[in-house]
Amino acid sequence: MTTTSYYPTYCQELGKDLNGLSTAEVLELCDNYIDAQSRRHVCVWDLFSMGSDSKPLSRCARCKGVYYSSPQAQKQNWSLHKSSCKLPDLTLISGYNLQTAWSKLRSQISTGIVDETFSFLLRRIRNEFETANKEMSKTCEQEMQTVCRNLIFLEDSPRVQQFNEMMWSSPGTADLFLFGEDLILRCIRRHRIVYPLGLPSADGYNFVLQGSNMQNLASDFLMEESRNMALSGGTAVYKYCHLHFNLLLSCAVVGNLSRRAANDGIGTLRSGVCAEAAMKRVLELWLDERTRMSCGDAISAAFSFAVTYVGARKSRAGPGELAPNCPIDEVLRACLMEILENGAGSKHAIKVMKMLSEYSQEAVTNPWEALNIRQRAAIAILLAESISCSEGVLLGEYKGEDAVTVWDLGLDKTLEMICGSDPQTRLEIWRTAARGRDLCAIGRLDTGRAFFQCLLARWDMPKLLMSSAATEEDRQSYEMDRDAFFAVSLLATSMTEQALEFASCPWPCGAQYVGGRALQSAQEKLECYQMVMEPERFVSFNKTFNSPDAIRSASSGASKKKVTEPSIFELSAEELQAKSEKADQIAMSLWMEEEEAENDKKIAKKGAKKGKK
Repeated sequence: MTTTSYYPTYCQELGKDLNGLSTAEVLELCDNYIDAQSRRHVCVWDLFSMGSDSKPLSRCARCKGVYYSSPQAQKQNWSLHKSSCKLPDLTLISGYNLQTAWSKLRSQISTGIVDETFSFLLRRIRNEFETANKEMSKTCEQEMQTVCRNLIFLEDSPRVQQFNEMMWSSPGTADLFLFGEDLILRCIRRHRIVYPLGLPSADGYNFVLQGSNMQNLASDFLMEESRNMALSGGTAVYKYCHLHFNLLLSCAVVGNLSRRAANDGIGTLRSGVCAEAAMKRVLELWLDERTRMSCGDAISAAFSFAVTYVGARKSRAGPGELAPNCPIDEVLRACLMEILENGAGSKHAIKVMKMLSEYSQEAVTNPWEALNIRQRAAIAILLAESISCSEGVLLGEYKGEDAVTVWDLGLDKTLEMICGSDPQTRLEIWRTAARGRDLCAIGRLDTGRAFFQCLLARWDMPKLLMSSAATEEDRQSYEMDRDAFFAVSLLATSMTEQALEFASCPWPCGAQYVGGRALQSAQEKLECYQMVMEPERFVSFNKTFNSPDAIRSASSGASKKKVTEPSIFELSAEELQAKSEKADQIAMSLWMEEEEAENDKKIAKKGAKKGKK
C-alpha cells in the first residue's frame, strides 16, 4: 500500500512545494514568514481598524511607533499618546539586563506614567529571561506576578482606565499585545506552518510518511521541539507569559480578591475600547492551541476569566458560540484538554464545560448544527478519544474533591448533539470522523478515529441503510466499504496497536444502566461501555458475553484467546434482541459488583480516618 501521498507536500501558508527542500531551507522560509506576520499594525485609537490596501494606516511622524486610521483619530488620541511620543533609545535598552529592564517597567506601572520605552522593555524582558541566571530570574518573576496580580484587583476607575489607554497608546504596545507571538515558542510556530494540524507522532511519520521528504521534516521538527523544551526556551516563554498575559488580563477584568487566584470566576468586566480589545485578545490566546502548548499553566487564569466573560456576555452569543468570540468547539477543546492534563485551570474549565452543557441542553435549536460537518467531526473525534481513553473518569480525586466523570460534564449528551438527530447528517459526520485523515495530526487521536470506524461499520451503516434516509449511492458505498473497513481503511488511519485492538473488539449489543440512567440507543450504549468499566472489566465483559462458561481468571495467567462470534450483519432481529437482553443482564451484574466494591472502599476509608483520630 502506497502511503507517501498521505500528507501533501504543498504548504498553503508558504505558498511553496516543500518536496526536495532541506530542513534548513524550510526553516528559513518559516522564519521569513513569521517575521512578516509580526509586522502588522492597528489604529491605537479604536484598536480594531487595521487598514487595507485601498486605505492604509498612517504612522505617527514623530515616534514612528503608533498608527492611525485617520487624522481625526490621531487628534483624539493625542492627549494619551503625548507623554510617549518620542523615539526610544534602543541602543540603551539593548544593554539592560533582566533586573534593570524590569525595574524600569515596574516604575512606569507603579507611577501610572507610561513612556516610549514600554513595549521595548517588555521585549527586552522576554529575551533576557533566556540568558538570566536562575536566582535573578526567580526574583524578578515573583515580583512580576505580584505587581500584575495587584493590577487585576484595581477597581475600574477613570484613573485606571486612563493608565490602560496610555499604555496601549505608547509606541508598539498595541501591535505587541494584539499581534505579537512572543508567548509562543518559535519552534512550535515553525511546526504549525508546515504541519497545521500538529506534528505527526513517531509511529505516524514512520508508518505513513515513509520514504518521503515530509518524514525527514517531521523527524527533525520533533528533535527541535525536544531540544527547545529541554533547554531554557520553554522556561523563558513560561516566565514571560505571566507578565504579558496578566497585563492583558488586567485591562479586561476586575478580579475578585482571593488568596488562591487573581480571578476566581466571579469578577467583573472592565469598560472602554482597551478593555474590549484586551478581552478579544485574551480569548484568542486562550483558544489558541499553540499558546496553550507554549505557556502551560502560565495562562491558566484565562479559564477563570472565561467563567466571568461567558456569564456576562452569553446573551450576545452568535450562532455556534457560547459567548462572542467563543466558538463552542474551540471552547470545548480548550477546557477538555485542560481537565485531562489536570492543569491549574481545571476547576474553572469544569465550570465552563458545565455552562456549555447547560447552554446546549437549554437552546431552542441544537447549537452544534451551526458548525460545518468538518468542525463537528473534528471535535467528535476528540470527545471519543477522551471518553474512551479516560474510561469515564476525566479527573481523579484530589485533596478531598470528588472525581469528575464524563456524565458530570454531560459529554455523552454533547457527543450525541454533535452527531445530531438527522440520520443523513449523522452518517456524514461519522463518515468524516472515521475517514478524515486531515482532521488531526498523523498518528494522533487514533483511538477516536478507530471508534467511529467501529460504530460506522457495525451499527450506524446497517441501521441507516434500512431507513428511507439512505440513498442508492449510500448502499453501494456501504457494500464496497464493509469488507475494506478493517482491512485497508482502519489500518491506514490507525497506526498504534492499541487503536487497532480497540476498534476490532467485538462490541456487545446492549446495556441497561450506565451512570445511573437508562440507555436507549445503540449509539449511547457503544459510547458508554468503554467508559463505565476498567480495562480488565471490559475484557471480562466481552468474554462473558460471548462465552459464559469461559470466563478468564485474572490471576490464572492463561493466554488470551480470541472468541469468534457471528458477524452482526448475519444475525436476525430476534437473535440481536436475545443477545441484547443477555448483555443487559451481564452489564447489570457487573455494575452492581462495582457499586458494592466502591461502597466498601468508602466504608474502609471512613474507618481508617476514625482510627487515626
